[in-house]
Amino acid sequence: MPDSRRWFLRVEETRSQGEAAIQLWHGRRLPVRLCWLVGAMARSRQPVIETCTILTTKPNSLIANIHDRMPAILRPEDYDLWLDPGEAAPGHVTNLLQPFDAGFMKKYPVSTRVNSPENDDPACAQEIPLPAAPQMLF
Repeated sequence: MPDSRRWFLRVEETRSQGEAAIQLWHGRRLPVRLCWLVGAMARSRQPVIETCTILTTKPNSLIANIHDRMPAILRPEDYDLWLDPGEAAPGHVTNLLQPFDAGFMKKYPVSTRVNSPENDDPACAQEIPLPAAPQMLF
């Protein structure tokens, strides 16, 4: 489960002007962890298929106006419970799948260069100014 400091969310209204980047941080600017599930499927005489998925939850107040869901994000104090293979009570783990506190997040536009996997550098996460909305005369 890799650490993350940001994820990028496509926003329809600003697509021509840029993407919306969601910058994540914990109060002490620690990386946060998205809730992942991994697995492998073996079929006879077939290669093993390894899979992973990011779990989502309802959006917090920062995300709700642009998307109907967001990644489930673990707080550092919940890492051990999430990764405990002996945890037998599903409710203990599913209670972790709550919207992350919006007070520890920042939302800002970034360049559409983030859309290409060839662009894997810090410039993808730099904030860009959005053009001002056209003024109506009447």
